[in-house]
Amino acid sequence: MKRMKSYMIAAVLALFTSASAAEQSMVARLPYANTTAVLKFVKKHLPRDPVIIDAGAFNGHDSYLMAQFWPRGQIYSFEPVPELFQQVKYLSAKHKNIHPFELALSDKNGSAVFYLSVNDDNPNHISASSSLLPPKEHLAGAPTVKFPYTLEVQTLTLDSWAESQGIDHVDFLWLDMQGYELNMIKASKLAKNARAIWLEVEFIEAYEGQYLFEDIVEWMAANGFHLAATNFNLENPENWFADAMFIKTK
Repeated sequence: MKRMKSYMIAAVLALFTSASAAEQSMVARLPYANTTAVLKFVKKHLPRDPVIIDAGAFNGHDSYLMAQFWPRGQIYSFEPVPELFQQVKYLSAKHKNIHPFELALSDKNGSAVFYLSVNDDNPNHISASSSLLPPKEHLAGAPTVKFPYTLEVQTLTLDSWAESQGIDHVDFLWLDMQGYELNMIKASKLAKNARAIWLEVEFIEAYEGQYLFEDIVEWMAANGFHLAATNFNLENPENWFADAMFIKTK
């Protein structure tokens, strides 16, 4: 935990030096792995008909819940792994406002190697740790998760994809991209103007070359976002990964 805590100290300092006193006192603590609680929290920051991006949709469950929260909204779900994309499509069929895309949002257009993960207790199915980045400290942090396969996937920037779909704004980004979240955000004007962003964060270099929580806090503050909520203890995080909510400062 010593290394993890050193990252946290730097991140908290970055937050406190970039945010107003009022913002500093309003970082909410949300329950871990509770999508409903997160959606209830962010709902007050969004219109009744938000445009939502779910990148790293996995099995589509989060998109499914968002479609119920915002029946007038439009949810665009991205999952590049064929096995998982079929699950997204299945759930999407139950809601006309979920639109699935079999590709990976990225910081460049083209194709890329995708590192597929499996768990020891279920080695025949792709697990939730798959990433555009090769694993690094993830191998020690979660030794039951292996990365035995790779897959070439289509990649698009958010802005290139949006232009192709005639979409001119995004309200909310829900990102579970295993270390690649900030890479994608930095390449997108739409992401920089979103009202809210919920993303996975890490406190160790789980994937090679990834941005860490302190990097994300610093970049978000410099681009008009403040840290509004986390599902971990800021002073002493319970694990080496978690999630955080950033809200665009008005």
